[in-house]
Amino acid sequence: MFSRKWVQVVSFAFFSALSGCSVNPSPGVPEKPTDPSTLPPNLLVSGDIVRLQEPRSYQGEANFREGAYAVVELCYMTGVEGSCEELATQRIDRVEAFPISYRLEGDPKRVFSRSLEGYYLLSAVVYMDAGDRLYVGDFINDIWEEVDGPTIRRRLRVTGLELCGTLESGGACTDETRP
Repeated sequence: MFSRKWVQVVSFAFFSALSGCSVNPSPGVPEKPTDPSTLPPNLLVSGDIVRLQEPRSYQGEANFREGAYAVVELCYMTGVEGSCEELATQRIDRVEAFPISYRLEGDPKRVFSRSLEGYYLLSAVVYMDAGDRLYVGDFINDIWEEVDGPTIRRRLRVTGLELCGTLESGGACTDETRP
């Protein structure tokens, strides 16, 4: 069983190599940070987690069980294979449907003060039950989303993990099925 962090780092490196880029900006969302003077002083990033539904993405039901929750993380990564330093995290409990609203808070001046040698990246995972293990049908964003500063209305697109090795699997997959 691989950790969520390992799946995200491997996914980031793999898809970056395939696409020739390091991030996947959400369509329709400005890539420039929101004007900080219009934001609450402690806001880092806010928005919604939405389900990606394309032919290549998981087509199964979003089967939210008791205890389902989501985790959104902002981290700073240097280099394609570098480690990702966690800067802010939010756990959202009692998740029942998409979209899922999130709001990461902290000191924007401190958090976004790094040099431009790395990337500020957002990741999301939605666990369909109370556990912390990823199974077929749980949801992740298979490519981290980049932000450059305090941002509002940032959509994080997630896709469900498919069963590896099946004809339908075209996105993120795992060999773990929920007992």
